Amino acid sequence: MNESKVRENVREAATFNPRKPNATRALKDDIAESQKPREKMLAGLPMTDAELLAIILGSGFQNHNVLSVAHALLKDYDNLAMLAKAGIHDLKKYDGIGEVKAIQIAAVMEIARRVKASQHDATDLSLMTHPEVVLAKVLGYKMSIDSESFFVLPLDKKCRLCGPMTEVTRGTLDSSLVHPREVFKVALKWSAASVIVAHNHPSGDPTPSKEDLDVTRRLIEAGRVLSVPLTDHVVVGDDELFPPGFHSIRRSGVLAFD
Repeated sequence: MNESKVRENVREAATFNPRKPNATRALKDDIAESQKPREKMLAGLPMTDAELLAIILGSGFQNHNVLSVAHALLKDYDNLAMLAKAGIHDLKKYDGIGEVKAIQIAAVMEIARRVKASQHDATDLSLMTHPEVVLAKVLGYKMSIDSESFFVLPLDKKCRLCGPMTEVTRGTLDSSLVHPREVFKVALKWSAASVIVAHNHPSGDPTPSKEDLDVTRRLIEAGRVLSVPLTDHVVVGDDELFPPGFHSIRRSGVLAFD
């Protein structure tokens, strides 16, 4: 049987039998084609499932580029959700996929499952609608005991974190810590609809200082200009020395946030 007939049989073979991608391009074209997914990713262009999978695989094998290997996988498993159910031994049955590549695919799929699970497991505690929730978030962060840390919490339209709480600066006890550009750089990075800021008082007394109020005013004004409103500034202290251990500038009413 000549080579063209063999290729035709491979194309017409039933699903899962055999597990060989089609050889359709010369080696020179294969190399150029295999680079395209990375270029598209770098350029921020829309990508197909096969192209994303090709980046994970990294390379193909003799006379078969990495995209043809990815297409062979997706032909059998239909979509990424089905592929996520494949075991390492199942993946190793494909030409061009050894143990290392099979483990890489399985690891990426497991990460995707965990991301999805963490989103589904989100509770009301992820809603940053109360300063008590902000307090818990800040207290979960390892801070210096003798300096102030200033945090930005970027929020979506439902007041949920749309990016990680970020420490934008750390300073000495009496420093006025932050500039609006540092705060809103984080907000814009995560396309936040609004932001909350927080910082700790190492003295344990969460009563805001004049500098704290001045910083808050500047952030409120900057937020209005950028259409990313500041919704609160929470000062964190020691709940044993100064119950309840925090001060919400918004809740206190000393400044107008809206």
